[in-house]
Amino acid sequence: MDFLEEKKEYYKIIAPIVNSYGFEIVELNSKSRADGLYINIVLYSPSGISLNDCSKVHKAVQGRIEVHTGSRDVYIEVSSPGVNRNLKSANEFNVFKGKTIKLIFGNNTEWSYYIIKDADRENVLLEPINKNSNHSQSGNEVKLQYSEIRKAKLES
Repeated sequence: MDFLEEKKEYYKIIAPIVNSYGFEIVELNSKSRADGLYINIVLYSPSGISLNDCSKVHKAVQGRIEVHTGSRDVYIEVSSPGVNRNLKSANEFNVFKGKTIKLIFGNNTEWSYYIIKDADRENVLLEPINKNSNHSQSGNEVKLQYSEIRKAKLES
């Protein structure tokens, strides 16, 4: 799993705009096609992302990308991460600190439930919870390297 700022072409242009509104980028994808540049941005805020928020970011990013590329053939989609989002990159664990996730790691084949306690560039610190009682299992924190995680999803 990678961090966005290390691998995404337009991150350095888009991130300051998104951050100025108090949001974080969860996912950023771009694709050049014959008819123009397509950019998909997924935003997160602990207080939620509204349609108006997506519209404001869209307008601000659209102008900057058009100036940067020298083209008006830029198509931008802005959305929120959704309730049961698959976590796709390492930075998402940092963005969703304090949230409950379910994951499969190592040789396990069943989902396990955790609260994200902390995350850095190599590891994530998780606190197991008992899904049936919604209580944490204190003192049993698990530290995993991202390479050990096979699947991870936000739990609604």
